[in-house]
Amino acid sequence: MIMQKKVSKFKKLLAIYLAMMILLETLQPMQMYALTSGPTQPEFNSFTPIGTSDMVDLTNGDFNYNIPIMDVGGYPLNLSYNSGITMDQEASWVGLGWNLNVGQIERQVRGLPDDFNGDEVLYENNLKKNITVGTNLGVNLAFAGTDSKLFTAGAGIGVEYNNYEGVSFRPSFGVGFNLSDEVGVGLNFTSSVTEGASVTPSLSISQKMTTQSSGVVNYIDGTGTIGLGFNSRKGLENLNLSASVKNKAYVANCESNHDTRIENKESIGGSISFNNQSFTPSKRIGFKNYSFSFNGAVGVEAWFLEPQFQMTGYGSYQEIDPEYKYRPEKAFGYEYTEHKKKQSGILDFNREYNRSVSENTTALPVTNYTYDTYNIEGQGVSGMFRPYRSKVSYVYNDAVVDRGIGISTGAEFGIGELLHWGFDFKATTTVSSTDGWFKNNNAIKHLEEKNTDKKAAGYEPVSFRLVGSMSVDPEINIYDGIQTTNPLRFGLGGVSKSRTVIPKYFNETSLTSNIPNQRTKRVLRNQLVHKITDEEAIRDSNFIIRNPNAKSHHTAGIKVVQNDGTTYVYGNTVYNTKKVEATFDVSGKTGNNTSGLVPYDADLTKNYSNNSDQYLNKITTTPYAHTYLLTSVLSTDYQDIDDNGPSINDLGSYTKFEYQIRNSTYKWRIPYEENMATYNRGLISKTDDEKGTYLYGEKELKYLTRIVTKTHVAFFDLDERKDARGVLGETGGIGAGSGKMYKIKSIRLYALPEVSNSSGTITDPGENGVVKPIKTAHFVYNYNLCKGMPNNDGTAVELTGDNAKGKLTLERVYFTYRGSKMGKYTPYVFDYGTNNPDYDLKGFDIWGNYKVNPEFSGNSEVSSSPLSTAEFAFVEQDVAKANLYTGAWTLKNVKLPSGGKISIETESDDYQYVQNKKAMQMFKVLGCGNQAVPPLTITSTLYGNGTQNKYLYVKLNNESSDLDRDTFVEKYLKENLDKPIQFRFLLNMTSKSWQKEYVSGYFKIKEDGQTNPITITERSEGTVVSIPLEFLKLDGGTNSNDNVNPIAKAGWGFGRTYLNRVVYSLGGDSVNDDFTSIVKDLVGSIKAITEIFNGPNKALKDKGCASNFDPNKSWIRLENPNGRKLGGGLRVKSIKLSDSWGKMLGNTGSEQSDPDTMEYGQTYTYNDASGKSSGVATFEPNSCSENPLVEPFYNNQGNYAENIAAPKENNYIEKPFGQNFFPAPRITYSRVLVKNLERKDEATQFKVKKHATGIVVTEHYTSYDFPTKVSYTKLDTKTDLVPNNILGAIIKTANVRVRNHLTMSQGYSIETNDMNGKIKSQYVYAESQADLLLQQNPASPAVPTSYVKYKYNIDADNNLVNNLTTINSAGEVETKLIGVDYDLVNDFNESHSETSLKGFDANMATVLFGIFPVFVPKVIPKLSYHENLLRTAVTTKHVHKTGILLEKTAYDLGSTISTKNIAWDADTGEVILTQTQNEYNDNYYSFTYPAYWMYDGMGMASKNIGIEGTLVANTPIEPACKYPSSIDPGYRLKDYTGPLISIFHVGDELCIKDGLTQTAENFPEKLPTVYKLWVIRVHNGGVLLMDRYGNYINPCAETPALNFKIVRSGYRNLQSAAMSTIITMTNPIANGNLNANSLIYSASSTVNPKILNANAIVYKDFWNIQKNIDFPSYPEKDPSLYITLNGPEGPYQVYNGPTYTDNDGNPTYPFKLNTNPYLWNIKGNWRAEKSYAYLAGRNSASANNPRNEGFFNSFSPFYQLTNGVWTAKTNNWTYASSVTKVSPYGEELENKDALERYSAAQYGYQHKLPMAVASNSKYQQMGFEGFEEIKSWKFDKHFGFNTIPPDFVSTESHTGKGSLKVLNGQTKSLTRKLSATYKSYKYLSCAVNPIIQYCPTSYTLGNANYPGTDMNGMYVSKFTFKCAGDIRQSNSQGNTPAYLVKVIDNNLYVGFNATQFNQRLSTNQSFYITISFYVDGVPTTNIRVGNKITGGGSGLAYDCKLNNDSLPW
Repeated sequence: MIMQKKVSKFKKLLAIYLAMMILLETLQPMQMYALTSGPTQPEFNSFTPIGTSDMVDLTNGDFNYNIPIMDVGGYPLNLSYNSGITMDQEASWVGLGWNLNVGQIERQVRGLPDDFNGDEVLYENNLKKNITVGTNLGVNLAFAGTDSKLFTAGAGIGVEYNNYEGVSFRPSFGVGFNLSDEVGVGLNFTSSVTEGASVTPSLSISQKMTTQSSGVVNYIDGTGTIGLGFNSRKGLENLNLSASVKNKAYVANCESNHDTRIENKESIGGSISFNNQSFTPSKRIGFKNYSFSFNGAVGVEAWFLEPQFQMTGYGSYQEIDPEYKYRPEKAFGYEYTEHKKKQSGILDFNREYNRSVSENTTALPVTNYTYDTYNIEGQGVSGMFRPYRSKVSYVYNDAVVDRGIGISTGAEFGIGELLHWGFDFKATTTVSSTDGWFKNNNAIKHLEEKNTDKKAAGYEPVSFRLVGSMSVDPEINIYDGIQTTNPLRFGLGGVSKSRTVIPKYFNETSLTSNIPNQRTKRVLRNQLVHKITDEEAIRDSNFIIRNPNAKSHHTAGIKVVQNDGTTYVYGNTVYNTKKVEATFDVSGKTGNNTSGLVPYDADLTKNYSNNSDQYLNKITTTPYAHTYLLTSVLSTDYQDIDDNGPSINDLGSYTKFEYQIRNSTYKWRIPYEENMATYNRGLISKTDDEKGTYLYGEKELKYLTRIVTKTHVAFFDLDERKDARGVLGETGGIGAGSGKMYKIKSIRLYALPEVSNSSGTITDPGENGVVKPIKTAHFVYNYNLCKGMPNNDGTAVELTGDNAKGKLTLERVYFTYRGSKMGKYTPYVFDYGTNNPDYDLKGFDIWGNYKVNPEFSGNSEVSSSPLSTAEFAFVEQDVAKANLYTGAWTLKNVKLPSGGKISIETESDDYQYVQNKKAMQMFKVLGCGNQAVPPLTITSTLYGNGTQNKYLYVKLNNESSDLDRDTFVEKYLKENLDKPIQFRFLLNMTSKSWQKEYVSGYFKIKEDGQTNPITITERSEGTVVSIPLEFLKLDGGTNSNDNVNPIAKAGWGFGRTYLNRVVYSLGGDSVNDDFTSIVKDLVGSIKAITEIFNGPNKALKDKGCASNFDPNKSWIRLENPNGRKLGGGLRVKSIKLSDSWGKMLGNTGSEQSDPDTMEYGQTYTYNDASGKSSGVATFEPNSCSENPLVEPFYNNQGNYAENIAAPKENNYIEKPFGQNFFPAPRITYSRVLVKNLERKDEATQFKVKKHATGIVVTEHYTSYDFPTKVSYTKLDTKTDLVPNNILGAIIKTANVRVRNHLTMSQGYSIETNDMNGKIKSQYVYAESQADLLLQQNPASPAVPTSYVKYKYNIDADNNLVNNLTTINSAGEVETKLIGVDYDLVNDFNESHSETSLKGFDANMATVLFGIFPVFVPKVIPKLSYHENLLRTAVTTKHVHKTGILLEKTAYDLGSTISTKNIAWDADTGEVILTQTQNEYNDNYYSFTYPAYWMYDGMGMASKNIGIEGTLVANTPIEPACKYPSSIDPGYRLKDYTGPLISIFHVGDELCIKDGLTQTAENFPEKLPTVYKLWVIRVHNGGVLLMDRYGNYINPCAETPALNFKIVRSGYRNLQSAAMSTIITMTNPIANGNLNANSLIYSASSTVNPKILNANAIVYKDFWNIQKNIDFPSYPEKDPSLYITLNGPEGPYQVYNGPTYTDNDGNPTYPFKLNTNPYLWNIKGNWRAEKSYAYLAGRNSASANNPRNEGFFNSFSPFYQLTNGVWTAKTNNWTYASSVTKVSPYGEELENKDALERYSAAQYGYQHKLPMAVASNSKYQQMGFEGFEEIKSWKFDKHFGFNTIPPDFVSTESHTGKGSLKVLNGQTKSLTRKLSATYKSYKYLSCAVNPIIQYCPTSYTLGNANYPGTDMNGMYVSKFTFKCAGDIRQSNSQGNTPAYLVKVIDNNLYVGFNATQFNQRLSTNQSFYITISFYVDGVPTTNIRVGNKITGGGSGLAYDCKLNNDSLPW
């Protein structure tokens, strides 16, 4: 079979590749754990297995150095170093870069901890109230009444105060014309500096209904208005539809030519905004909004003029809803999603690019289900796993509600002919909410899962599986049903305003899929990950250590079962007990842009400035576990005999790890410094938006203290560290109370007997104890690396007194043995070189590598200020700097104990591609202009003096002088010439020099043929390229078609969006809070009116906004030109080993020239065949701007050019979608050349060229070959925004109802894989081929001497194919899906707002009617309703594929051999059939039979582990008999009707949560309470259970039900074992089936299988134990009791003795064995019993042709499948060896060979070590006593003297440590019986409870048949009892006839003399006899039999349960 080549640190590769990137900052990670390691502990952040021997990982060039420390009873400890030290890396307990770790599961919490089930997360929020108050004063003038019919005009000014922005002025004027009585047009202007000028044209249509009564004409005007608003800052603002109803009363005055108007001027209608109506589908903070307004008017009429004075006052404020200021929220992690239901709380997911949504949106946010990932580490185990849900889930926004109330009043008073006045009142309520989309969602019912749902037996709501494992999907129909990797979306149905979700998935081809139901079958896992909750740990406390911080549902431990049955128990959690994330307003403080820190006062709400927002967001997370420590490794045969966890008496083997809590509340913080926060400057142009951030937490610190095995123990001596001090508290800082971390001082190894007593108690002898350790590892440190750490206390170091205030640095390691100190003088010494920069919080680049952060940098507004690492986080493309920076703090030399030295030379990583796209980088823009050839003096002005500059002048680094245009495009724009080019410019926002902003966006290149070509020019600065830009339209106003620079336009958009007041204010002020700024605001407000005619951009253009840029801080993105972009980290360039022989000889001078010193080593080259870098980046960190995968994705609205220049948040988002699913950033090299160092003899100048290995070229697959694939459906949008008949509705009704609905659905699919880093090929060349290899000349290629190629299963389009041929245990061949993991999550959200208006207009007019005044009152109601509703459905699919190795081709010495994998096991996914083709093209097939096909107990534990439910007894509760043979003790599974064998397997261990206590045999004694039971037998009628003491469960029918969970499976997870292998030249798969007959040789057939070799193994799990005081007895079959019978196939033997056990060794019920065979390893441990070889002749071809010779000339497979059942056929098979006896402790005690010759071994020292070995002897025939086991002496050992101490002494000995003391005249004897004894066993019995009355279960009165003659002539009654018993007492009452009482078994017979009975009956005489019935001597009941007279009648009768004879009969 092909085995995939194990590359070094495969675990690390997989973990890094698949780790999901979440919450990434734009340029740099803000959360640095350099000082206190954040929530985790540095010791648990890395691990290197002992087998890692390669010092260079060829996939990435990383350096790894491994030093074996010691072996503790079989578990190795190693000290490992990993290169690539970063600024934020914390030193572990053995120094920076080093680690010594036994193993752990490290949990990467993404989002919420997965095991949160209602755990509270505290949210604290604050925001200054947003208060606005204002007033408007105005004058309106009408002439001759034409204001209502022909013409209106007015002007006014308003003043407004906002507590955020200060004082604003609002001039306004308006004009309107009525074209007729029905149609009017108007234009209203308003202006302010804050919002700019707005003009609102309006068109109104009125329909008047006129009636006349008593001279009064009433007009009821239904008016509809359409207005298109235009704002001078924002452009086209909104389209308004409004409807209102006005009531007017006119007086028909014959003496006047005009009407007297008494209408209310105020009108409120409904409105909806089409263009920028947006919803933000995210979890929000709830707000409350309040507003009020008052409008008053006073007017007079004279001389046809109607002047009117108006005053309006208004105010509003918005505040956080008080319930959101301090709000605990329940959090539900991934595992407990279904527990949230619809209660308030948080779900474990996030969304990418969660932005505003409009009808023009083309991409909805991708949903990321943020499950946690777990990295398993340990010697012999590794991998990453994660939870998977078995049902397709859905998530949604939590319900949040905003509420608003508005009040508006108005009053009017007029004097004319008479008085008139009016009053109006209106109240508005607004409710906005976000929630899940539940209503009209027909998909929910298919997706909903509740924790209260009834679960099918075996169903796993959540299972843990290793990522990239070869799991076989048992339900491929689900994967096919979700259309594999195609994106899917839900269909939308329904009608307008009532849209629904169609419960079907759609893809781009309109194919539909039903919603997949939950899995009905388990996904079987080879490597089982079994979770134990804290509640379950109560019953598993021997292995799982409960943490006081844990809640009952938290994961308390994890057990990992390997495919060899070994169990790794990670049973000690390390908790982060508190985590605080705080962001708050620090505008009142001065931050440092260089250090990135800002001071603050402890009260987070008191650091604001007068005008800042007082923002606070503080999140406190409750305790969660970040690491699960390895606590024990248990062999497959381990059994906890004494029920106290791993201890010396247990069976099997174990390694136990013990830890100590050194600090339960270690406080960590970022940043570390006291009262300092990470500084976020915000916008440069504003001074009131600065924010500070810190992270704080408290965690446990746990350290390994000792490792214990059955033979050895290692003690860890720890010492306090000077660095890594914790902070004092949440405000940070160091002091006397700071917590401490620890370092390893030494590790001491002892033999266990040296430090323990006979009971196993271990005592540490101490570092200077009398007992000297076998070996001690010593560690010596300093604090020299990364000096200036604020968390180093600076105190003196123990040895030298020096403390450079750096990180813990390992200086040397040495070993001592017993009392010898020689090793101290031959240590390992570590040299880190001089490249040792000081600590700097911001001194790192985007990859995390060191980068100089210049002093006084970061002040962006100052041109001379150097660039900080935050401003330019990218890697400088300078090789010398990159090599220097990446090599900081890195190990350079290792001096070996031998005197030799290892030297490591490193260089910077580089790469040519990011996945399958060319790497890109930022290039500095020197200036711009309008000429293709830049002028001598280059300007940095984008526009000015009426000119827009078209060219950008870009500096090219290290470019050749002969570069032409085509070459430039090929090198810099090959993939991007026609795509948008990204820029990042520092632009001016105002005329003030400090008001600049970094603006990012995209532009297009436009050459216009030869008119504006790309031009390359050589200048003094170097090579400069002129890049022509495509101009954009100015847009808006009278000059909207003017061409403008796209970068300037992007700057204007940025200013309008984020700096509106700043860019439009005359003074550039963001707040007006002084006299000067207020006056400027008034002038600016009036001037802003003119903006209406020029457009929003023209105003900014005239102000010079975004006209200049800083050439030192402006860049554009182009492709990397040389195929070698620096970045990633470091790699090894060479490793040299010097033997330093010359120095040891006393030679002086350089070792390089010393002829006695030899230097060996290798160089590493990372180039592709063309000489460019072979590096490929999987991703670039933090979605950085240089990442070529980051590109814009545009909205539907607007043209292409408009979109790319607009602010990102409004018009486009950036790809890639689903970036959180992309692999973590790392560099992988597709080709690495390893060459030996040339050795030059200085004397002869002769170069040694032949190094045996020559040159090795290794090729890897990378993400270039197999990139991450993202696909998505088009967005299905249902836009129900405009009611078709709104105008008609407005006109016809007095009320308005406007509803605006937007419904969207979209789907995404992200496909990832594990191919990155897998080996592709390896070529070996002779060293003579080096020059040819480097020249890459096709005419003269280098020829390899050998190579190996690896081919994976892909299709023609290079897609991974995972549908593979499988064979199952029934021999069926089918195609199954292997190695594919997938998730599908749906995101349903609803954002809803509704506004209701209620009010009235009241008017009172007085007119003269003749000489009498007439009062005309009117009250008109006002009602309106507006609704906005957004509903979205997003389906996100993530598919991860594992590459399947298909073929391996090896070439060597001219011969080529290829091996193909052609069939896989249908359950395990392991290869079982391979095809090998040799150099003659002959095919050989190797077919492996998995052992579990026949021996199902060796199968996969994941079949049933974790199943829980209720077992119901087959026999209901009833009194027990002494011997319960009639009781069925079995249990059936409640609510389950299927076969129990599909749920249970013999050997299953069940946890009984509530425990079980049974009655002992002697009433009222009780058996011990047990919490674990074993399944002893399974059949479809029930399961038989046994406790650890060998007691059957429920034999006496007293336990009706048990709640259980399977915690260890009877399937022992040994599925990798093979039971047979056959090598043949015939493919066993024929016609789609496993053709077993093709392997059978038939002499009569002309075509026979060409079998080359075959072997077979027989397994068994029944190993009876030997006689020993340590073990209980268990039945054996006496060989003398076998009898021989004759059968059809000949004689056979049958056992004729008592069947205490069945043939498989299971106990036979109801024999009382008092031994649990599974606990004592008698059953359940599968071992190879016999190995077989096939004996047959081999053919010899007639011609001398070895290709056709040597095949078996007869053959029949050992294992054959008949009718679905595997059987063993031993004909012609001979076993080579056989194991006949095995100790329960696991040692093989006896075996025999094919000649029946036995060999045996005797073990001692508590069964740990062999003491004697004998050949030609059975175990029972040999023995040895050496008087050495004094501590563990016991009676009745296998062989030994039956005597006691003090006869055994340690003061005298011969060859050992002890002897037997025999005094003169004494005799000491040893007596052991060598032959086996066969014990008899009784039936089990039940305790009889005397309180319980046992009445007959049936009876027959008078005519029963008695089996005998004693009762002839009697009326016989028969009473059948449940239990067999006897009569102890009987008496009679009355004139009783003669009678006889007999008991036979459980039947009682009572006979009355028939004649006497009839006589008594005829005379109605009452009589009876009373009988006491006893069971096993205990009186159980009294019954009465006789003639009972009732109601005048009589007859034979009986009563039961009588306590005395006096009761009336």
